[in-house]
Amino acid sequence: MIQKFIIKRDPENGVLTIKELAISDKAIRSMDYSGIHVDTFSLVCKQEYDGKKIESELSAGVHAVVSVIRTDNLYPIGHYAEAIAYSIIELYQSDSSESVELLFDDLEQL
Repeated sequence: MIQKFIIKRDPENGVLTIKELAISDKAIRSMDYSGIHVDTFSLVCKQEYDGKKIESELSAGVHAVVSVIRTDNLYPIGHYAEAIAYSIIELYQSDSSESVELLFDDLEQL
């Protein structure tokens, strides 16, 4: 399965949103990732977080951010969760960026 996480910060509303999208179609595996259109993905989960809660955990480090982002609906494996947390930290430290996309292929984990 190929998974995409779109992490979007909305500073005006104080919300951080993580969308988890996935492709399980075997035919897609033969394509270059750049050739995969966003419409090919199916939405698995959309989770919103209180931006102030996220900000309060940033100084505590990656594991604290992972603890906040993991919910009953969104519970990525450890490697993905840490990558998402690092991206969130960078997103909050950046003045210019409001969103990040991460792409993972489960076959790379094997």
